[in-house]
Amino acid sequence: MIANAEVFAPKTERIFSYLQVLSASCVAFAHGSNDVANSIGPFSAIYFVYTNHKVPGSNAEAPKWIFALGGGMIVVGLATYGYNIIMTIGVAAGMTIALASFFSIPVSTTQIIVGAETGIGLCESIHGIRRALLAKTFFGWVITIVLALGFCAGLFAAGAYALSITMAAQMREMNYGVYAVTTDIYK
Repeated sequence: MIANAEVFAPKTERIFSYLQVLSASCVAFAHGSNDVANSIGPFSAIYFVYTNHKVPGSNAEAPKWIFALGGGMIVVGLATYGYNIIMTIGVAAGMTIALASFFSIPVSTTQIIVGAETGIGLCESIHGIRRALLAKTFFGWVITIVLALGFCAGLFAAGAYALSITMAAQMREMNYGVYAVTTDIYK
């Protein structure tokens, strides 16, 4: 792909290298403001319930270490594979994500970036996009929903149908009742 890239004059390449840094900075900021919040929100709620034994209200505050953990995990993600994504994103995608975060609109950073890249490819022609890659990405989104649904259903079932202290007492009473009935029958 790089071998087939269009080559411009060195002065033009230098100017656009600064714009690429600006683009990467905008998307990194937007990514942090959106995706970290998307991941630490549920984690914060789970931690709150675990430590306080009650459901948090709308004004519950998350501990600062959870924010640091979320930011650290974004850094790990960017360091391991994110550089490939940053190389292909633009300022428009970063600004769209930042605006959505500012207005508290839940969006997917990945979907905005893929939409921006597809739009740029379509500006050239229909041949400007790799349809097989776009289809693979779309299939990945669909299968993610299915797998997340299955995982959440399994996790809920494990929690909802697991024995609790209350259920253990009821099971003990039922066992005593069954034992009493069977001893009466077999006397």
